[in-house]
Amino acid sequence: MKKQIYSYMKNILIGSLLLIMCAFSCEKIAEHKYAIKFYNHSTKSVMIVEGMEEVGLYLYPDTTLPTQRPFLIQVIPNNYGEILSSNKWADEINSIPSHILSIYVFSSDTIKAYDWSKIKSGYKVLKRYDLSLGDLQKSNWTITYP
Repeated sequence: MKKQIYSYMKNILIGSLLLIMCAFSCEKIAEHKYAIKFYNHSTKSVMIVEGMEEVGLYLYPDTTLPTQRPFLIQVIPNNYGEILSSNKWADEINSIPSHILSIYVFSSDTIKAYDWSKIKSGYKVLKRYDLSLGDLQKSNWTITYP
């Protein structure tokens, strides 16, 4: 009887340890993404991108468009898009010297109609949001366009 109880307790202990180990390692495997929501409350599709060096844009206050077209996220009318980061946005914004994050909005039609060099030289940006951490926190991490 003592042998059965010992074996039973040993199995519970091993099972518990395996569950704990999986919980910690599974958390690392499933990388968390942090989002800034962008609501397109217009009748036209737009393309958005955040001003971060990682995506090929300069940091505020340098709002010059880069030579190479960055990866743009399309947001259809009356719908949400997300700007994702594997780091907390508060950390990302605090790492920017000015502590200001720029969000660029382009017309999807403009992106389709013009070469990037023309978009860059004509600064064909529909709207640029320059947001502090406080601005984003107040808006519950949601930007509404227009």
